[in-house]
Amino acid sequence: MSEALGLLAQSTVRRLFVVDRDGVLVGVVARRDLLRDYLREDDDVRADVLGVLREDVGIDPHPVTTSIRDGRVRLSGWLERRDQVDRAVALVRLLPGVVDVHGELGCDDR
Repeated sequence: MSEALGLLAQSTVRRLFVVDRDGVLVGVVARRDLLRDYLREDDDVRADVLGVLREDVGIDPHPVTTSIRDGRVRLSGWLERRDQVDRAVALVRLLPGVVDVHGELGCDDR
């Protein structure tokens, strides 16, 4: 996948032909198909981040400050448990459009 993205990042390459091991054409992948999820507005990513915190981590997202710029997410604040911190960072990292996550989250666990 990363090799395909690298090829499609070149300005002259718009489509890749996908072949099986025998060299038989099985499909065509366009640049927009692979990059669609990564080209999202920061406000859309923020909405997904807040949803993950609320629904998947099970916390009120308001104590967590989220700043997002060009797909780079910074999470800061204080949570109750270390597993919440780890889960929040891991799940946000998987969201479409997230390029990087910088977690500045502390917790009450010691």
